[in-house]
Amino acid sequence: MSDPDQSDIHKHHRPSSGPRRAIALSYDGTDVPQVVATGQDELARRIIEVARESGVPAVEDPMLARALAEIDLGDHIPEALFRAVAEVLSYALYVNDRHEDVLRRAREQGDEDDR
Repeated sequence: MSDPDQSDIHKHHRPSSGPRRAIALSYDGTDVPQVVATGQDELARRIIEVARESGVPAVEDPMLARALAEIDLGDHIPEALFRAVAEVLSYALYVNDRHEDVLRRAREQGDEDDR
């Protein structure tokens, strides 16, 4: 999660007693986002703690967190979740002021693919 070339985002559902579930996604701007961590209760708290220590924003979306929790670690998100995850990643990139960098890399990858 500390790779500077990747944008990570953590989705969590937090009842009043703290997070119940957290999911970490990794996205490098050139492929489909991938589930890199998922956990409940204490593990969810640890995922969010690591995210905060790494400067990764946490976004609360209980319904999306439930859907992402069904995905195996290392798997890419399914097409059905593209829009919801894109909205979250867009927010994460914007608040980290990294959206331009990811757009540039995606354009460069597209140019390479066209060759």
